[in-house]
Formats: sequence, C-alpha cells, structure tokens
Amino acid sequence: MNLKQILSEEQKGLVELCAEISEELNVKAYLVGGAVRDLFLKKKISDLDISIEGDGVLFAKALNQRLGGTLKIYDDFMTASITLSSLSQIDIITARKESYSNYGELPKVEAGDIYDDLKRRDFTINAIAIKIDKFELEVIDPLAGIKDIKNKQIRILHEKSFKEDPTRILRAIRLAQRLNFRLNSHTLTLLKNAIIYLDCVSSARIKNEFIKIIKEGKTTKILRELEKHKITASILPGAQINLLSHKIVDKVKGLSKQEQEQDFNLHLTILLLIYWQCAKNKNDILKIKWDFTNKEKRIIKWFLD
Repeated sequence: MNLKQILSEEQKGLVELCAEISEELNVKAYLVGGAVRDLFLKKKISDLDISIEGDGVLFAKALNQRLGGTLKIYDDFMTASITLSSLSQIDIITARKESYSNYGELPKVEAGDIYDDLKRRDFTINAIAIKIDKFELEVIDPLAGIKDIKNKQIRILHEKSFKEDPTRILRAIRLAQRLNFRLNSHTLTLLKNAIIYLDCVSSARIKNEFIKIIKEGKTTKILRELEKHKITASILPGAQINLLSHKIVDKVKGLSKQEQEQDFNLHLTILLLIYWQCAKNKNDILKIKWDFTNKEKRIIKWFLD
C-alpha cells in the first residue's frame, strides 16, 4: 500500500508535516483509527487521526502553528483537534492506556505507547497503526485487524469491552451496516449479553450515538438491525422500528441538506417521525431521558399537544 496513491494532496501534505514535527519534537507519530481502516478498504478519507508517543497536546499546538486552523484541547483525555478551513479535521491524541472504575462510565487515562493505544480501542479493524516517518511505511497490527478487514468481520478486542463501554454496541451495528461487514459470532454473543449495560451510559452519550446513526447513509437499516437484536428498547422505548418507512426517512434527510443554513434539527425530526409512525403511544417519547435543549423540549411539547 502506497500512502501517496491513496491520500488526497492536502492529506499528503498534512502527513509530511506531521513527520517533520515528530522529528523536531523527538516523538513518534502514527496514523490510527478509522482513517487507517479506510485506507486498507481503499475508501475516501475525510479526517485524520494521529496518535503520539509523547505529549499529544504539545504536538497539536506545534502542528496548528503551521496550519493556522481552529485548535480545541481536551486536557482530561490528553487529546486535541484541529479544524481546517477546508472543514477537514485532524484529531491528535496522546497514546494512552484506559481503565474503567464502573461499567458505562468514561475511562481514566494515562500515557502509554502505541501498543497500549491500540489495545484500548473498540474493534480490531480500528486497532491498526501506520508509523509516520516521511512515508517509510511501517504498519503495526498486533490484533490482526487487517485479516478481519479482508474477512469483512467486526471483532471485539476483549471480553469486557462492551460492558466497559456499552456505546460500542451501537457502534458495532452502525459500522457493520456501513461497511457491509458481519459481526464475529463471539462478538455478537458478547454484544447481546451486554445490552443491559446501556442503562449505565449517560443520556448525552446515547443521544450522541443516535445522532451518528442519523448521519449514516443506512439509517433505517441500522435502526432495524438494533431492533432485531432487541437494542432499541433501551434507547427508543415504545418504538417499533419495523414500521419505519425508509423512504420518508430519506426524504427528511434530503430536506435537511436543502435547509442546512436554517438550523434544521435532523436528529430531532427523525426522532419525532419515529414516535409518530412507529409507536402505539407517541407519549412514550417522554421516556427518553436525553439531555434535550430547551428548544428541543418545546418542539417535543408541541408534538405531543
């Protein structure tokens, strides 16, 4: 695989710049995450994820001095993001270890090496790294993620993964539908056994995962797959997703693209559609304990009146 043949011109320049800065700061930088997965799938890449063995935030500051983008720093997780004028984004993280005090809660983090960083990830296909060293390609794949990409399967990294972070349940279904992959049989068993732990996840994180599903191209298929595995009861109580019309969902999503400048709330519109079309009692929407904004609460009240 030749990075120069797959990356866009902008991305090639970014990777070359990261190689320069890693040499200047005497740290090791790696391409990681979904970008690497998509490279092996020969899919177009929109954003880049960079893992740093060293101080990721310091690296992000040095990188942004050259790029002049919008820098956001998340000190609690030793990460940063840079948004460029082209609207592409670079996420920079400090290679780290994670530990969980309780299932469903956010992890405690500490600095580690690239192998620690890969072992904390959700699925093997997202646990591959490419060392950034002036395009001298070195692929790091300790968990056989490339093999799973070739076999078109999603495999969890360890037995407690879904329990520690139950949002991975939703992510697994979403990713499987997007990539036309299947869930490894053992992974599917672990997923089903961990569904009850979705109740341990904060409402903000569940809402965020729902928004990600809405942004996918196969929204209705993903929601139906969640229902098939009896997951929707935990996130959309009272809704019967098998009644949801994919044609109406697609029309609403098409409308949202036309109305982008008018603050069209796509995820709330789809949510109201679900409870209008798929619930015996539309008041079941009140059982959802998400952190709705005041505006969203007013719209839901209007919907129920």
